[in-house]
Amino acid sequence: MNASHLTLALGLLLATLFFSNGYCGKPLVLNSVASSHDLTSFDDRIMQEVSRHIGVRYKRGGSTKSGMDCSGFVRLVYRHIFHVDLPYVAASQSRLSIFNDIPFEGLRTGDLIYFSRTPKKEKINHVGIYLAEGDFAHAIEAKGVTVSSLSESHWKVRVKKIKRINKNTYQQ
Repeated sequence: MNASHLTLALGLLLATLFFSNGYCGKPLVLNSVASSHDLTSFDDRIMQEVSRHIGVRYKRGGSTKSGMDCSGFVRLVYRHIFHVDLPYVAASQSRLSIFNDIPFEGLRTGDLIYFSRTPKKEKINHVGIYLAEGDFAHAIEAKGVTVSSLSESHWKVRVKKIKRINKNTYQQ
């Protein structure tokens, strides 16, 4: 884990502590997450929910605190934030009509990023939740739920789709 990912993980942990202790002042701005803009209420909710799962171990097919895979992680966060029940498979999630396609340049906190196993393959087999400034949260076998950067060539060349939930399809 490089320094920026460690800073983000620490920031997410601090956000959880602030919110769980009744912090209700202006939105908390996490240094490495949102230095260019204040977090909106929606961003706060995403960051807080994601931070609750950082460090949970990887478990194929899992979607609980005892272990989760990438689609289970997304499923859990989206159920809590948007009150939607997503499929257990990343490829199936990416085809749902409740999502709109988003260009890479339009990424916003909470968007889903779908990846393939290799740069040349089109088949989707991985998903993560975009945070800010190129960072996204996901679950991987080696680290469990963690934060990675789209600036890492490993991830950037594997992006296949970016999706944003259609606001008319969920309860706030």
